[in-house]
Amino acid sequence: MSDQKKTPQALIPTSSSLPTVAGEQTGGGILQRMTQGALQVWRTRQALAQPRHRVGEYELCEPDYQQLLLWADRLDLEPEEVLARLSAARAEAFLDTEESLCLVVREGHFLQIVWDGQALPLQAFEWLPGLQLETLAVIRAMPRWPAEQKLPSLRRLQVSSLALASLDLTPVPGLTKLDCSENQLTELDLTPVP
Repeated sequence: MSDQKKTPQALIPTSSSLPTVAGEQTGGGILQRMTQGALQVWRTRQALAQPRHRVGEYELCEPDYQQLLLWADRLDLEPEEVLARLSAARAEAFLDTEESLCLVVREGHFLQIVWDGQALPLQAFEWLPGLQLETLAVIRAMPRWPAEQKLPSLRRLQVSSLALASLDLTPVPGLTKLDCSENQLTELDLTPVP
């Protein structure tokens, strides 16, 4: 054995929540708020540092711009027309929220999309890496969603009233809220999601 002194190892939390200092209330401690604030500033700076592409009234970061170009190519539409149709789409409130859903682009990223399968008749969803899309509502017609087309950032999925007979949640491993009501589902495997 060596005579070297052991240095203490850094403790790395295994959960996504930040550790608290003894005596702090969960979720509201000064250290946690400061750390979350610093993380938000860092994320904002990172987002602002990325090149932006202007399409109509939107400025999109690279992954979102490339995703838009992919949709435009698959639909044989101009990118501006795809954005116009995404902007026009609305969906009923999601489960426990009161606001209706619509397109949300923040800091150059698509965060929320209402996909109107009749206005945007895509054959199958294809998702590019780097997207930060958190909420997706599909209305009127559902494109196929191959299991290998992962969208790990997605947290909320609304696919109600689409006459779906099956729904594979493998592509959305981070999903925490799902509305698949008023479909023809007889079973649903929830093992791919938390």
